[in-house]
Amino acid sequence: MIETRNNTLVIGKLAVPVRNITESVIDRKSMDYITKRFPVSVKEVFECIDAIADIETLNGTGHLSVRNTGSGTDIILECTSISDVLWLKLIQYGKVFSPDEEKFSLLFDKGFKISAIECLEDVVDNKTDFENSEIHSIVFDAIASVVNNGVNYQIMLDLLKGQNEESS
Repeated sequence: MIETRNNTLVIGKLAVPVRNITESVIDRKSMDYITKRFPVSVKEVFECIDAIADIETLNGTGHLSVRNTGSGTDIILECTSISDVLWLKLIQYGKVFSPDEEKFSLLFDKGFKISAIECLEDVVDNKTDFENSEIHSIVFDAIASVVNNGVNYQIMLDLLKGQNEESS
């Protein structure tokens, strides 16, 4: 359970600072490393991610850069840089769809794919609902910046849905 002590969020019986745990996630440390380094459970690590992802706002500071490493009609998006808070928020979002997964990179991938699918579904349906979510807007802008060279959004949506089903 997360508590506040001296204006600091802490978790567990030994009052481990929540930010220490999320900094390890941001530094791409493994779950095994984090649970050995800090006296916390896997569940508590995800509680920390949820807390910081919910508390922190992007307010225009969310940054995501991707590149298309595919060729021709083969689209392979690779994340080249991401802001810390967006990384946590996409892990949190991925956890909603893969509740048993513990690997942060796989949760990020799931959160990214689902966000992209939801954005592209809106675009294909001539809706702008995704623009109400800052996370979805950032993901869509990153995708659009690398695939705006005539790629059909319906084709891209179909590709992402196929990849998502394979990884489920």
